[in-house]
Amino acid sequence: MPAYNPSILISDCYGSAGSITFYHRDGKCRWRRRSSLSFAGTPAQCAALSVHRRALAAWRTISDTEKEIWHNIAKNVQPHRPPFGSGGHITGHNLFVSAYHGFVTLGDEHIPEPVEHHPFPVFVTEFVSASVANSSDLRILLRLSMPLENEPERYALLCKVQLTEAGKGCNPGKMRNFLAEEVTEDDMATGSCPSSPVALTIPVRTAFPGVSAATCSLHLLYMLIDRHTGYRSQYQKLSTAIDIA
Repeated sequence: MPAYNPSILISDCYGSAGSITFYHRDGKCRWRRRSSLSFAGTPAQCAALSVHRRALAAWRTISDTEKEIWHNIAKNVQPHRPPFGSGGHITGHNLFVSAYHGFVTLGDEHIPEPVEHHPFPVFVTEFVSASVANSSDLRILLRLSMPLENEPERYALLCKVQLTEAGKGCNPGKMRNFLAEEVTEDDMATGSCPSSPVALTIPVRTAFPGVSAATCSLHLLYMLIDRHTGYRSQYQKLSTAIDIA
């Protein structure tokens, strides 16, 4: 590739500008035409982008007074990504967009109202079993537990799922969202910390092509969605080997 010849004004370059990308090789600065991708995204990615654009458009419709309320609420909300620790919080804009996405996931798309954010209850999800449903779908049975006083029926369980070859780790960028379905069970636990059976139905062939469902690793990043506010809790992780042969 052509070398870049330094001038009095610019002694070195790195990065992209317009249609040109500058880079270093063997201690010399060179340039090439900037590559452009024609990949338009998968249907799922396009759908998620469409929801995000509607959320951004909805934020622009609310008044400055309401935006300030969102900003004040967000001062007590810790981010889902680092850096964590004291003093860290998200913006009102981020909380609004997150709540919008939460309601869309629940099938109730609308402009969220600014509601005080309260800590989510302590909760844990356990793997119970895996089986094949309808000849091709994978049915994952889980058990969700949280203290009774926290109104368990108020929350929905959202799982980011990936199936990989046995023993392999997960790639968060390849995870797919699945909202857990409530199922009935005659011998549900009772007491101060009940456990509710929930299930995930995963179309393995379309969601994770090339992965055998007979013996593989199941990776979950799971969280709660508040049905009243659209707010989402921090993620927790669960990984296990499954064998449904």
